[in-house]
Amino acid sequence: MKIAVSSSCFMCNEIDEIVSIARKIGIETIELSANVKHNGRAGLIKTLIKYSDLNFLIHHYFPAPHAPFVCNIAHPATVEKSCEFIQENIKMCGILGIPYYSLHAGYGINPKATQLGEDQSHLIPIPYEQSLTLFVDTAIKLEKFADQFKVKLLWENNVVAFVNQFKDIRTPYLFSDIKFLEELENDSWWENALVLLDIGHLKVSANTLKFSIDEFMERISQKVVHIHASDNDGLVDNNQPLTNETFVLFNKFKTFNNLKYLILEVSQISLTKIQEQITLVRNNFAVV
Repeated sequence: MKIAVSSSCFMCNEIDEIVSIARKIGIETIELSANVKHNGRAGLIKTLIKYSDLNFLIHHYFPAPHAPFVCNIAHPATVEKSCEFIQENIKMCGILGIPYYSLHAGYGINPKATQLGEDQSHLIPIPYEQSLTLFVDTAIKLEKFADQFKVKLLWENNVVAFVNQFKDIRTPYLFSDIKFLEELENDSWWENALVLLDIGHLKVSANTLKFSIDEFMERISQKVVHIHASDNDGLVDNNQPLTNETFVLFNKFKTFNNLKYLILEVSQISLTKIQEQITLVRNNFAVV
């Protein structure tokens, strides 16, 4: 397993500055997320090729479109536009030789971009089975598309906090609990699907929906290729720094045989704090 650092960790959002800091402290791999400024994919590709001494990963909503929208393949109102965006990102990964592209599983509600991270429980979800079927069918199509560019898709688990918990109905946030894993247990697509496990999301969702973190991790242990690593209080996913207690709670991910990267995803911390977090990971993990 190797360590990568998300662009969201840095207290800046210019690629040149992020790269400069990464080089200074020996970071070899950067995951690019929506916070990074850019002038379009064509310019980005030229810039990233220029930094051939570093490795890059691309996550979900990067590069963020200038006209914001919600990238969600599990709702009919957003699936077409979301697929177009995702396919362009897959092409970019292919051009740059990036083997994985990670993206969120989606949900059966249709929030505005301004409502992300806010209470969404007043929104009316489409029927759960409709959303799940749309997600799986679209995931299959996207993975076939990605195969042309030798890119593998990694599906990230959603977070369900108390603030966006839907009462008395199945949560519309797909891949957020053990029930989802049970529903797809015999599904031919899910059998070979790969995962980016966000442990911050998992901690909050397990607390909200009352399920076992260990059981969830055991069920997906052979699927996990990347981990998003941050901590929180179990109530709000706010990307706080890792502690030794984090590695006790999530001890089972040390048994993930197919894990390639642990990606530090702590929000806007200092250069010194990034170094401390990397050291903490190394002290708790076998890192190559």
